[in-house]
Amino acid sequence: RQLFSNFSGKGNDNGIPGPGEVLVWNIPLVNYFGEDMVGAFARFQTTEAGVGFLEPTAIYPATEKQEIVSPDTAAVVVVSDKLPCGSRIEMPVLVQGSKGIDSQMVGFTLGKPAVLFRAAGESGQKIPDGDQSGLTMDIAADNEAQVSIVNVTASLTHTRPSQVYFRLYPPNGQPIMIGMAAKNTFEEKVYLSETSGAGTWILQVVDHRTGEFGTLDSWGIELVGHTCQ
Repeated sequence: RQLFSNFSGKGNDNGIPGPGEVLVWNIPLVNYFGEDMVGAFARFQTTEAGVGFLEPTAIYPATEKQEIVSPDTAAVVVVSDKLPCGSRIEMPVLVQGSKGIDSQMVGFTLGKPAVLFRAAGESGQKIPDGDQSGLTMDIAADNEAQVSIVNVTASLTHTRPSQVYFRLYPPNGQPIMIGMAAKNTFEEKVYLSETSGAGTWILQVVDHRTGEFGTLDSWGIELVGHTCQ
């Protein structure tokens, strides 16, 4: 079983979750078992302040293997009007069917995404081998709006890209571990809260082991905020 984590419910009928809305969360379910499944349901939970449920359980019809189905009864989420636009809501979900139990995390961000700032570069620089200081790019952004998502992309030429990890320093100086490179192309999303876009962002690329060498060919960063209107 797997729940799709994309939001597809209704609040004020614009398809975008926002503060102060009652959200009907119609999350499809895909049956990854090799056999049919009956009696499946998903029970949502939350410890998030300002988030509650009118109906915490989604109930699904019988599904054939590999089939994707929408719920017969959807979960209904209540979002406080005190939550700021751009808040990220994460929820653990218990998914149960005739063949077992699974747990997953799903979530959504309040508001409609809007790109605040983009920067990209062609580097061609060698990534220092086994050096924790790594290779850094200073990126000056001037948009003071609140950033809720940072998208980071990169292209490497490396004999063992899994040795390379990426770290982000927002203007407030608190480092964020973005992730490890599994291959020579890297793409990752980072969720933030209460972070202004204005200031210098630092993207750091580190090859944390010795003996294998590589270069950073190109990089990109995108700062995304949310609007709730």
